[in-house]
Amino acid sequence: IETDHKPLLPLNSKQQLNSKCERWRLKLQQYRFTIKYIKGKHNTVADYLSRSPVDNGSNDEDDYIPTKSATTQTDDYMKTKIVAPVIT
Repeated sequence: IETDHKPLLPLNSKQQLNSKCERWRLKLQQYRFTIKYIKGKHNTVADYLSRSPVDNGSNDEDDYIPTKSATTQTDDYMKTKIVAPVIT
């Protein structure tokens, strides 16, 4: 792996890493690899570990998280049988 992200260099060493790099180390431990640092201006083909993917704006239904406004949540909360008698 050639990368311009220096914190990735100790990924395949025994050095203590931050939690994000440690998770990467666990995912990658099944592979044999070496990591070589190159300056960013020379890194014409960035690897996945150096550049996180950009959201492509897809409207996939699996990615949809329904939300409620604060007003709607408050109204729903006030209607519950537990809270309504206490507040009124």
